Order: sequence, then C-alpha cells, then structure tokens
Amino acid sequence: MVPAGDRCLLLLSGAWGRRLVERRKAAAGLVQTIAAYNLAGFEPRPNQPWHDSHAQMQMTPTQETEPSSWVGGLPALPKGMPWPEIDGTPAVFRAQIDCRQLPDDLWGGMAPPSGWLIFFSGADSLGDVVVRYTQQLGPLRGTASAPRWALIPADPATQPEGSEYRLRSDTPRQALLQHDTPPLVLSPHDDTSRAMYLTALQTALENRAHRAQEPDSPETVSAEDLAHWVELAQTSTPDQVDAVLDRIAQQDHPVLAKHLRRAVTIGYLAQLERHARCIHAQAPDDLPDTVRTALEPIWQFEADRDRLTLGGPVDLGFFYDRMKDPVCLLQIPSSSLLAWEFAGNERWGVFIPPQALQARDFSQAWGSVSN
Repeated sequence: MVPAGDRCLLLLSGAWGRRLVERRKAAAGLVQTIAAYNLAGFEPRPNQPWHDSHAQMQMTPTQETEPSSWVGGLPALPKGMPWPEIDGTPAVFRAQIDCRQLPDDLWGGMAPPSGWLIFFSGADSLGDVVVRYTQQLGPLRGTASAPRWALIPADPATQPEGSEYRLRSDTPRQALLQHDTPPLVLSPHDDTSRAMYLTALQTALENRAHRAQEPDSPETVSAEDLAHWVELAQTSTPDQVDAVLDRIAQQDHPVLAKHLRRAVTIGYLAQLERHARCIHAQAPDDLPDTVRTALEPIWQFEADRDRLTLGGPVDLGFFYDRMKDPVCLLQIPSSSLLAWEFAGNERWGVFIPPQALQARDFSQAWGSVSN
C-alpha cells in the first residue's frame, strides 16, 4: 500500500512524483542495509582455526647481536627484489619478521616455517600495503622512516598493559618532561645538544611572538619586546642560551623568562631524547653512559608495552575488517619509540584472507587502522 504522502506526490506530480517515491524507497532500503551490516559487526564471530593462537614480538633497547626480526629502520631486501611502490610512490617500510621465531600453530598452522615476511605501507594511505615473503636476505637499503628496533618473541601473559599508557601523565617519558631545567646528566654536553638547546630557545620565543600578533592575544609582553628577543636569540651562539634567559629576567620580564625556561627545557629534552633514541637504535655505545642511564629506563618501559601482535581474533577496533574473518598478519601500535602515530593512539593492522595465506599469495593483504 502506498503511504498517503506518497499518493499525494503521485497525484500532483505524475512521473516526477513516481521518481521521487522510488528514490525514497531506495534510500530507505540503503539505510536498512547499512544498519543491518553495522549491527552484524557486533555479533560474535564464528570460531576460526586461524584465530585460535597469537604471538607477540617485543622491541628491545638492549639487543647485543644483529637481530633477525625488527621494526623500523631499513629492510634487508634480497638482491633482485625492487623496493615496492604504491600508486607510483615508494612504500614505507614497517617491519621484517623472521618466520622461524613464530609459533607452529600461529594462523591455524599456516605460518611459513622459514623465511621472512617484510611489511610495507603506503606513504599516504595505511590501507594500502605490500607484503613480501622471501627465503633470502640482502643488505639493508632504502631510507628509514623510523629508528630500527630489534624484535624478540614475548609471552603475551607478561605484557603490563597496552599502548593506552601513552594517554597517562605518570609515565617515565612524562616525568622527564616535568623538569624546569635540564637534569644535570642530560645537560647540553656536545655541539649537537648545545645546538638543540639554542633551537629550543629560538622556537619558544618565536611561538610567543606569533601569539602576540594574534587578534585578542592574551600575551602580556609586547610584540616589540618579543621581536627583539627573537632577533637576539637568532644571533646568539649555543653557549649563550642561559645568558639570554638571564638577560630577559633582569629586564623586567621575570615571568616570561620563567615560562621560557620551561618551554626551552621541554623542547630541548624532547629533541635530545629523539636524537639519542636514533643513535641508540644503531650504535648504543656511541651514547655517553650518563645519557643511556637516564633514557634507557624510558625506552624499556615503552618497549614492554608497545608490542607487535601476530594472529589471534580480530577485535572490534577493526570493525569492518572483523566481519571478513581474515587472518591478522600483524598489528603495530602507535609508539613513541618508533615515532609512529596511527590516528592518534590507534593500531595499524595487516590482514589477509586465509586462502591467500595458505597459497602464499600476499598480494591480497590489506591494511587498516583501528578506531
């Protein structure tokens, strides 16, 4: 039976009214289909053998030998295997996994017993992936998008918590950034760290100067004074940073100097930690012992939590992927150690149909970001 409103349209508008009624029905049907599809995503999924077991790989800041699995850094592509491209752009290397380190029952027993799985993503699209499987390795090559961290098998039962720790304010990394001045053991100690200290001062002053120029700015220091201090900082040398801050404090701007010291400390320590992390990932002995002693506990705390996961059931965070009942090849969490953030604090996953994994057809893999 045609609803009264639609009968009026048919009587008043002829063919135009019939088309409008048809469009309404099609739209209503589409909405019902989408709603049913989304509701189905919350239903328990049938138990699949490739979801029965999972494995974890843990980054380690203290690897003493050449790793056989790693995340970040460069891949060891065998000779003759070109660097993959996605839509004409070089792909981003993510991880290289030694299959000998995987449990025999992973992915329902479909894990390769040997060889390496090499994971890449698109530079602009995490949904586009390339997975290479090889029995041989070559030299490291390419351009790294993150420090390389060795991976070792880890017992999932020993993981303290997941990457949600990054939202807390009581972590070792946050504690480092609570200092008003750099701790003595992390004070500028060479040309690189002194240059970082100066850059942090310049950035802090430039940020205040930009804020002073905004309409209705709450900045209490005049734009002219800030422009003067920016110019002074830009012409200073790295060993003059504290002298510049003292001069600002002495010239009737003690509050500005206090705020700047805090901003400079945060900016400097963040730069120093990132720089030290990159060095440590390649050659730990190149870092001063004092720096390693101060920063390694931060890295170990995060490495214990930022674990890569292979296998297991697909959780609700990957809502639409879950409904396909795929094999979960790999999940990488957002991680400060890697300087990778996936949609804030989410995870990047790589999935594949079980039939494709069985046939070693990794061209059918796809990527997704949890939500």
